[in-house]
Amino acid sequence: MNDTESEIPGCNVVLTKAINSLIPKLGHPFFIVTPPYLRVSAGITVLHLLCHYLNLSGESAFIVHQPPEHDPIRSLPSHATLQMQREFPGGMLAPLITQNVLDFYDEQRLTPIVIYPELFDNPFKSRFFGRYILNYPGQLNARYEEHEFFGFAYTKILADHCTDAFPEHPPITDILFVPTPDLDFWNTQGATKTRQGTCYYAGKMKATQGKTPDNVPDGSVEILRSNHMSRMQVRELFWKSEVFYCYEDTALMIEARLCGCPTVCVPTEQFSGVNLASNELGTDGWCVAGEVGGLDRAKATVGHFDQIIRSHMALVPGRIAELASKWKALAARQEYRGTISYPLEPRLVFFHQRVPARLDFDPDDRNLRARGRLSMTVFLSRFLIADTLRAAGVRGLIRRVARGLLRHGLFGFARLLRGGSPGRKP
Repeated sequence: MNDTESEIPGCNVVLTKAINSLIPKLGHPFFIVTPPYLRVSAGITVLHLLCHYLNLSGESAFIVHQPPEHDPIRSLPSHATLQMQREFPGGMLAPLITQNVLDFYDEQRLTPIVIYPELFDNPFKSRFFGRYILNYPGQLNARYEEHEFFGFAYTKILADHCTDAFPEHPPITDILFVPTPDLDFWNTQGATKTRQGTCYYAGKMKATQGKTPDNVPDGSVEILRSNHMSRMQVRELFWKSEVFYCYEDTALMIEARLCGCPTVCVPTEQFSGVNLASNELGTDGWCVAGEVGGLDRAKATVGHFDQIIRSHMALVPGRIAELASKWKALAARQEYRGTISYPLEPRLVFFHQRVPARLDFDPDDRNLRARGRLSMTVFLSRFLIADTLRAAGVRGLIRRVARGLLRHGLFGFARLLRGGSPGRKP
């Protein structure tokens, strides 16, 4: 044992470096910009997983919703809403940004490392940001007006596309491929020994153009979008179908192969027939329509696909930690110029009793209705008084309340608390 090693008594652990504090050192935070979480969206899931594994690697990462998800509450003043997320990313360490977090890192003068998906330019006016290319830029967004400080792509096909399509931007060489399927769910455990029939998917074509492809095989069963067909129903189709025909790039191509169903990618005006992850995942289990011997090859190799996915999953945590170190080194060279300009002040709101506007009661019960109205009035008055104290001080509050009671009655004075009578000084 050398000078840099120490043994913990009663434990088989050997420390290779002295620990001076269990409290982590402060560093540049990561703000991951994403639409609100949707389990059925692979791209949004990838962004939340990026936040999750950044935190697991020892970084401080936060989710920033764009657009912000908030809920108006009738018991709050008109300028206040409740920060929320309708679908929670269960199991992920992906906390929502709050104003306290923004203020803290601003006081420490630590430049946040903001990561946008390709959907956005720079809506939060970040002084240091990168782009995670999850789809072809330009399909879902306008061309960028601001240059990113760094870029990385979900797959090599996307990286090469951006390097060619955006020559004014630095070439993208970093790849972060994050497979999202749950292998406990998408597998061959319930597959039938003898497969029959086919299934197909053309969800985006049907949604945007209102039609289905002309070359769908006779008798093929359509896979519908998640609001019309459950995951279990989709898996049942993959377990029993002989072939899955896919008319667009979708995570279903991965899920079908994991269920042992060979996939045929059919080119359309919007889809080349080559899936985005073909470089990373190879050709096992799928082919392009019309490829000579392609379907036979796909059927013969689909059983290898599970292990390919597993090998890529094992690389993700280490790859994210590696990229994080690279991005932090870039951020450290930037002069501090402030934090992001978020359109709202994201603050948590605690209710010590049920919000009166959301009470469940019998609409014919007049006593309950009256108590609900009174509770709302008291609840709202607390906010109005607090706002008035901040704006006008104690004397201003007393003057407004006195004048309001004299001129407008018991409840009519509330509007004076919001700024006084029109044409009069408060």
